[in-house]
Amino acid sequence: MTKLESIEVLKTFNIVDGSRIYVKTETVAKSGMSRTVSVYVPVTDKGELFIKDISYFVAPITGQKLDKNDNIKLSGCGMDMHYWLVSELAREMGLDLEKVTL
Repeated sequence: MTKLESIEVLKTFNIVDGSRIYVKTETVAKSGMSRTVSVYVPVTDKGELFIKDISYFVAPITGQKLDKNDNIKLSGCGMDMHYWLVSELAREMGLDLEKVTL
């Protein structure tokens, strides 16, 4: 899926300024130099609230790759990778990072 296609899909989940985005660390390498994460948003469908895994769409937007379990692979250390991923997503989607809740 391309970056633009992924952005269009995420817009259908109503990800806008003020949205809440959850990031979960799935695995961490023994060296601590890489990890895999998954990204979730709350979605309402027909009045019912549920949590949607959007990792598949976030990866191409942020320029990252997916592992075999469709988790986003991140490498590096010394910074908050959850914050970095959400800030990259917000920037690419034209959102105000100050209004996005992590």
